[in-house]
Amino acid sequence: MPEPHLKEDYKNNPNLRTGYLYTNYKRQEIKIPNESSQNEPLTKSAKIKKGIGNIELPSDYLSRLDYGDIRVSAEFQEVFKREFNKYFAIENNDEPTKIKTKLTEKGLELDETFTNEIIVNARFEDYDNIAFEFTKSGNNLSLEASTNDIEKTFNYLCWQLLKEQEDEQAKYSNVARSWSVLKQAIRVWFKSIFHEKSHIYYYKIFIKDVLKYSESKFRPAITQVLREYKPISNKLLENKKQKEEEKGSHNFIIQDEYRYSEDYEEIPQNLCILNKFYLPKIYRGRKNEAEFVEYLEKKPGKISWWFKNGDHGKNYLGIKYTNSETQKESLFYPDWIIQFSDGWIGIFDTKAGWTATASETTNKAKTLQEKIQKLREKDGKVYIGGIVVKENNIWYYNDSPNYSKKQSVNNNEDWKPFEDLFS
Repeated sequence: MPEPHLKEDYKNNPNLRTGYLYTNYKRQEIKIPNESSQNEPLTKSAKIKKGIGNIELPSDYLSRLDYGDIRVSAEFQEVFKREFNKYFAIENNDEPTKIKTKLTEKGLELDETFTNEIIVNARFEDYDNIAFEFTKSGNNLSLEASTNDIEKTFNYLCWQLLKEQEDEQAKYSNVARSWSVLKQAIRVWFKSIFHEKSHIYYYKIFIKDVLKYSESKFRPAITQVLREYKPISNKLLENKKQKEEEKGSHNFIIQDEYRYSEDYEEIPQNLCILNKFYLPKIYRGRKNEAEFVEYLEKKPGKISWWFKNGDHGKNYLGIKYTNSETQKESLFYPDWIIQFSDGWIGIFDTKAGWTATASETTNKAKTLQEKIQKLREKDGKVYIGGIVVKENNIWYYNDSPNYSKKQSVNNNEDWKPFEDLFS
């Protein structure tokens, strides 16, 4: 796309879900297929009510920068040269003749010949057994490989060497973005020891050795390079990711308008900050959230407004957290933002059933409390928030950073009646 650095801004933007068809066909003759619910037109809208003060909260951004490739950097070439010189016992002050001797003693073939074996004068009649026919038909002929063949073979082996790595510490998932970086490092290393030779000469040495497979000297050396570089690659990736996230972080404010598809239906309300409130017709957790809306709607004079947060995109409040099981970062979108009449600002997430006891909820609860504490320190306003559940027809909230829901809320001091927030 024209602005790939703004992909998160464009993602799920309603303007990209509206199209115009110019045609001389009649309307009834046009049928546009609906491939998925994501493509459904946004026919419903809700606008922020006039005269109600908005809110501004720092929202996190999670970079998807995880290419799994060898980062293009001088660091990789340095690691490659260091590890290869160590493997072949090459010293910085070694003369070219001495280097060649060490490489030969290690088992490398340094001559400039490189041939392809082909079959000539062969005639095949039984194509079902052509592999067997190869062994008894025609004659073998060795031809010096062309420059083009050598180049292609070298490129392929750089790709293959990365693809076949089984050691997790030497594995790079995005081979397509990495093999050219490996190729360049190999060329730089050869150039440092064979100053006057062409790159085709390097390729010949490399190919002849790698095609020895288990007897290859380059294969284990390359695996060692990939292992040594992995921590450096991870650090470079983390630094770049951090910069991307700092650049992408923004302040969340409630938009002037939100748009919805026909999969949503309007729920009656008076206290929502939007003039209309929509919920998806079918989804897990709908009953619990609809009941919480019903509860909030009974608090006029206690709350100024409430807002139902979305679950993706920059138009909603996102909080970054780490899943303790997968050790991966994700964005958490708390369900509710509430402006209390006394000035308090509440950020809550309603749970029901097994979701209340999930380990992921524990991670989110801890992160939410950290976020609230930072907000308090930043502007001095009164913030409250936590996980909310309903038991015995009573709503409770838990604002402990050490969240746990392994037993009933009864007789558990971390769980407090939500009603206390209105007293």
